[in-house]
Amino acid sequence: GELKRGAAVSVEAQRVFASVGDRDGEADALRMQAEVRAILNDYPRSIAAARRCRELQREIGCRKSEAWACIQLAQTLLTAASHEEDQEMERRKKEKEEKAKQNGE
Repeated sequence: GELKRGAAVSVEAQRVFASVGDRDGEADALRMQAEVRAILNDYPRSIAAARRCRELQREIGCRKSEAWACIQLAQTLLTAASHEEDQEMERRKKEKEEKAKQNGE
């Protein structure tokens, strides 16, 4: 739907900004990619975009923007870890239910 289109448009924006040498614009597009990918539960791509945004901000040399990029990366990593933990808990719950079912409980 619209979220996937948003992700695609942010990738397009990043490419355009990179092709014209606008590193600030490229960093903004990467920030948006990270946000949209996290909403889509596409954590590997979200983390990759957040990391690249941080690296780009570091290269640009704006310490404040770099700090914000670090915060976004940390938030993305925490969200991904929480999602993984939720999935693991759900898997364990299902296993427990299956064992109980097999034992006639």
